[in-house]
Amino acid sequence: SALSIYLLLAIGLKGGVSLRESDPSSITLPVILTLVAGVTIPVAAFALLKALTPLDTINRGAIAAHYGSTSLVTFTAALMFVDSMGLEAEGYLPTLLAIMEVPGLIVGLVLARKAAQETHWKPLLHEVLTGKSIVLLVGGLVIGFVAGPDGYSRVEPLFTGLFAGLLTLFLLQLGIQAGAHLKELPQAGWGLLVFAIVFPVGIGLLGVLGAVSVAHYLKLMPSDR
Repeated sequence: SALSIYLLLAIGLKGGVSLRESDPSSITLPVILTLVAGVTIPVAAFALLKALTPLDTINRGAIAAHYGSTSLVTFTAALMFVDSMGLEAEGYLPTLLAIMEVPGLIVGLVLARKAAQETHWKPLLHEVLTGKSIVLLVGGLVIGFVAGPDGYSRVEPLFTGLFAGLLTLFLLQLGIQAGAHLKELPQAGWGLLVFAIVFPVGIGLLGVLGAVSVAHYLKLMPSDR
C-alpha cells in the first residue's frame, strides 16, 4: 500500500543519513547477530507451530517466514519509543532491518517447500531480493547516505513531520485487516493464538538478553547497565 511504501522509504532515508556518520567497524558484530537471528527465528517458529497447531508444512513455513522476516510496524514503533525516551538509535539499524529480511524469508520459504521436495534457489533469491521491503529500504538508505543531512533537510517535513500520523493510519489499516479475519482463527486452532502471543514476546526477550550479553562480553556497554 501507499502507506507502507512511505514508511519504508522514510525509515531508509533517515537511516541512510545517520549511517553516513557511523563508524563502519561498529556494524560488523550487529550484522553477524542479525544474520544468526534471521536464521534462528523462523526455524524456532516452524518447530513451535508444529507442536501447537494442526497447520500443514506449507502454512507453518509461511508463518515462519513472516516471523523470521522484519516487521516494519514493530521496528517503527520501537524507533518512536526510543525517540520518546530522549535516546538516539544507531544509524545503521535500518541496514540491519534490510539484512534480516533476506535469511528470514529464505529459511521460511525453504521450510515451506519441504513438502514439495523442491527448492529452486535462483527464483527464490530473486523474489526475496527484489521484494518491495528490500528495494525501498536499501534504496532509501543509499539515497539518504548520498544526500546527507543537507539533502535530507529538503524533504524532512514530509518524511519526519508526517511520520507519526501516517504510522497511526497504517496501524489502523492493519487492525481492520486483522479484525476481518478473526472468524477464521478457530480453523487453525487456539494454539495459533497462543503462538501469536507468546512467541514474539519470548523471542524478543531472548534477542535483547543475547545482544546485551554479547555487548557486556565484548565490553561495549558499561557493566552497571
